Amino acid sequence: MKRLLKVFGVVVLVAGMMSGVQAQTSEASHDITIGISEIAELGLEDSDAITLTVTAPATPGDDPQGDSNSAKVLDYTSTVNSSSSRTITAAISSGTVPSGLRLAVAAANPGGPNEGASAGELDLGSTAADLITGIRSCATNSGGGGTGLTYNLYVDDPTSLDYSANPTVTVQYTLTDDS
Repeated sequence: MKRLLKVFGVVVLVAGMMSGVQAQTSEASHDITIGISEIAELGLEDSDAITLTVTAPATPGDDPQGDSNSAKVLDYTSTVNSSSSRTITAAISSGTVPSGLRLAVAAANPGGPNEGASAGELDLGSTAADLITGIRSCATNSGGGGTGLTYNLYVDDPTSLDYSANPTVTVQYTLTDDS
């Protein structure tokens, strides 16, 4: 009987220990609010000045030759709401193109999603004109992935040219919200 009581006691003890082996769980949680800032940033990878020069024609009697430069790249980052877009405009903000000449800029068609579309070549003046339209949330990947710019200097009226006129003009790009 003692032996039976010992066995019974061991069984009760083991059963009691088994009931304590059950896993215990505890949980905690919290909310995280994620904010997306409105971003409208624009810059040139290289803001050094460029020089465009009117040169002599290959054949005497022909019009002087204008010049072009494709060394500039425009980068931009934009976040907009789902129903909005932006436009990049270009204008001459200081200085004047000499009489007889015309300065134009063209943006290469942006390559990434939501980066907009080039409006083609536009003549630069003091009034801002659309250069890239339909920009949504995007980043043009500064460091070589932006939108290439080509400047063209055209000779429209060689009789108006004054070789002593060597002005500097400043071209300003602006990233604006579409209405």
